[in-house]
Amino acid sequence: LASTASGPVTLAAVGTLAGTRLTRILRRFAHAHPDVDLNLTTATSADVSDLVRRGEAIVGLRYFHDASPDLSSHAIATEDLVVTCAPQHALAGRTVRSLATLRAERWLAFPEVPGRREIAAAHVFALFLAHGLGEIPWTPIDSLTAQKRLVEAGFGLALVPRSGIGEELAAGTLTTIKVRDLKASQPIVVVTRSGGFLSPAARHLLEMLRRDYGRARG
Repeated sequence: LASTASGPVTLAAVGTLAGTRLTRILRRFAHAHPDVDLNLTTATSADVSDLVRRGEAIVGLRYFHDASPDLSSHAIATEDLVVTCAPQHALAGRTVRSLATLRAERWLAFPEVPGRREIAAAHVFALFLAHGLGEIPWTPIDSLTAQKRLVEAGFGLALVPRSGIGEELAAGTLTTIKVRDLKASQPIVVVTRSGGFLSPAARHLLEMLRRDYGRARG
């Protein structure tokens, strides 16, 4: 394990990060290390940390830093959050001056779950409050996939990571509304156990994640 790139490597990642960028990295890694038993599991950010902490995952990919002393946490990129809508929406593909323009829209957002750091309704509401706006109508949807399908069908807007709608943007089933006074983002972070053993294969996977996401950030 200490000298060869073989054996098991488990990566735990937030579900919204398990998109085309990550799959390209994993494909290259698997091709370079055919003797490695590579596994991927998805979870919320809090659960990603717990899986790494318990040793059920070697590397974790999540949103926001984890300040736990038993984990090593490093930001590798910052991901923009974008307002997404159906192609037939009146503002589809357009730029609006202020978030206030979208105040009357119905929003789809993750409900509050203790320990969850993904973009929940409270985060969306905080953005509106920070702009001097009041409460907004919203529907709790505990699945990014369900949010995207409902947005496609015209049931509302959602604030989502850009990487989470890459395929839909390419296919034309979703589009975005650019809001000039909205600056929303979240850090993408890799976590490992502090002082924990990393096999050569695990170290290589960690390097690939840092390099690829870092290149995108640059």
